[in-house]
Amino acid sequence: MFGDGAAVWLRMQAAYDAWHAERETDVSEIPTFCSI
Repeated sequence: MFGDGAAVWLRMQAAYDAWHAERETDVSEIPTFCSI
């Protein structure tokens, strides 16, 4: 139905996990650098 077996499901799970991590992680304390 969605392609070549387990690899597709692993990619979807990784994308799901990354999506949630981006929204749940506080990045306000990470220093940023200014370009010149």
